[in-house]
Amino acid sequence: MDRYTELHSATRAMVEVAADAREMTDSLEAGVVSLRGEVAQQSNINKELQYQVVATRLAPVSVLSARLTRNVRQTCQQTGKQAELHITGGEIQVDGDVINKLAIPCCICWRNAVDHGIEMPEERIAAGKPEQGSIDLSFSRQGSGIVVTIKDDGKG
Repeated sequence: MDRYTELHSATRAMVEVAADAREMTDSLEAGVVSLRGEVAQQSNINKELQYQVVATRLAPVSVLSARLTRNVRQTCQQTGKQAELHITGGEIQVDGDVINKLAIPCCICWRNAVDHGIEMPEERIAAGKPEQGSIDLSFSRQGSGIVVTIKDDGKG
């Protein structure tokens, strides 16, 4: 009888340990499912935050227009020529640092277009062109990049 009692007690203890292990497994599985949901939610929050950070750095390229127009006007006054700047695609959003780095090369291109491309008003009229020259600046997207195109209606 003592052996039966010991065997019965040992069996009952093993059943209880197995039941406890099953409960802990179920609890762990529920915790893992909950954790997966929280990780997915955190991932979505991180993506949204990254999008907002990037969006705060973006600005339309049209913020350059006043500076570039002023540069063209000053160059025209210095050279005695007449030209007008037309900007298309100014609504394209670009990183603020890129816009700042783009300003100086654009100013140099405008200066060259007025200085070397646009003719003097008398020459333009003689060639059948309007007295005022035209410089066209366009911004467009090509994939993940920005294409900047500069054209003038001058001689060269």
